Amino acid sequence: MSELMGMMDSMSVWPSGSLMMLVFAALVIVPFWFIFAKAGFSARAPGDSRHRRGATEARPGSAMNPARRVSLWLARLLTLAALLGAVQAATAADAVTRWSSLICSQAIGDFDPFVSVLMHVAMHDALNAIDPRYARWTAPAHDEPPAAGAAPEAAVAAAAYHVLMGLQPDKTAPIESAYAAALASMPDGPSKRAGLVLGKAVAAATLARRAADRDVRGTAFSQSNEPGRWRATPPDVDARPRFGKYEPFSGAAALDLPVADPPEPGSSAYLAAVQEARAQGSAASKERTNAQTDAARFFASQSSSLNFLALAVRLLDARPAPADIWESARTLTLMSIALSDSYILYSYAKERFHFWRPITAIRQGGFGVTADPGWTPLVETPEHPEHPSAHATECMAGATVLRSVFGNGAQPVTYVATDAFFQPARQYPAFTALADECAASRVWAGVHFRTAGEAGQKLGEEIGTYVISKLLRPLNGGE
Repeated sequence: MSELMGMMDSMSVWPSGSLMMLVFAALVIVPFWFIFAKAGFSARAPGDSRHRRGATEARPGSAMNPARRVSLWLARLLTLAALLGAVQAATAADAVTRWSSLICSQAIGDFDPFVSVLMHVAMHDALNAIDPRYARWTAPAHDEPPAAGAAPEAAVAAAAYHVLMGLQPDKTAPIESAYAAALASMPDGPSKRAGLVLGKAVAAATLARRAADRDVRGTAFSQSNEPGRWRATPPDVDARPRFGKYEPFSGAAALDLPVADPPEPGSSAYLAAVQEARAQGSAASKERTNAQTDAARFFASQSSSLNFLALAVRLLDARPAPADIWESARTLTLMSIALSDSYILYSYAKERFHFWRPITAIRQGGFGVTADPGWTPLVETPEHPEHPSAHATECMAGATVLRSVFGNGAQPVTYVATDAFFQPARQYPAFTALADECAASRVWAGVHFRTAGEAGQKLGEEIGTYVISKLLRPLNGGE
């Protein structure tokens, strides 16, 4: 309950409907959950393939007590209210962040970071066609309409609308509604019409640049029964998870960013990593603290891509008015690219190493490890290779972008849940502290070795730094 109240206090503006939902949650949902949790019903949290294109999501088991099922769906209502409150600060949102808020609020269980990239890129490029402050992601097309006199807000709305309509034809109703509201807020005239024409053209160029993505087919991760190599794990040993071989949005050179190797099986580093995962990640662990258990369960059900985008939106909306929509578009584009490139790069690395998970290493034993066939992790093991950690990569990439924009001072950070079944939010003193606990939580969950978290954090920081240093640079000597 303290986390719930703390999160409410941290939000500068809450839509009344969201506030009422949270009050309902505090008075009804949380006690309801507590009663049934005490009765012995527990959730098996999904793994870190959640909400990502090309990956197989590890779902909770199909056998679920009806009371817990009701509790879970009520908790998801709380999640939606929390996200709406976190990203829809109505009096502060600008022409860019309103569209970001839309894809966040529509994305529970279905967030596609690639859509986020292309929508934000189009908004960024449309603005910088009108007033070139930052380098564009896509060079102007030879037939790009003239930008002189175009209304920035109209260009932003048209760019976002046409990208989303091109990529998400199954979600036309909320997209059409948002577009109609944006148009109604602007006075008619030549400036508005010029902005709409420009935004549509920039959206078309953006979609054309990544048109080849439509032809990418998922590739199955390699599996092997060779000791030390990854194979699908219980409860779905027949899983055939896939990943997409996409080109990074920051450019093909990003594929050369280094990823540390997993420990050599039988080495002292390997034995230490296995022992730690065995002791702290077991469902019956006596070494894991209650706080660590809470963190493990919390992060196991989160979409880092969605959460970090929503966090960036909330921080941008908290700025004193008037908001700088050029800065908003650049920040959210950098964030989206860093998170999408994290997925792309850690997927390639997972396939290259195809290192086995703790559940396999501990149950099978070998390389100096005593086998324990009955060992069970705290949360369900994701259905893809172990090294590096996806959570650690994404969280550090997101934190690196946020540090570059907002600094890493002592300002408290509220990390709002995607799935609030365990907690609606967690508080941190700084972005780095958030990323550190995200990585460590996977050891406490029993699904990763610490070495995977360390490699993921290093890769995530490399990605974030690369994106910031190479893309959308200030023009005319500014920063």
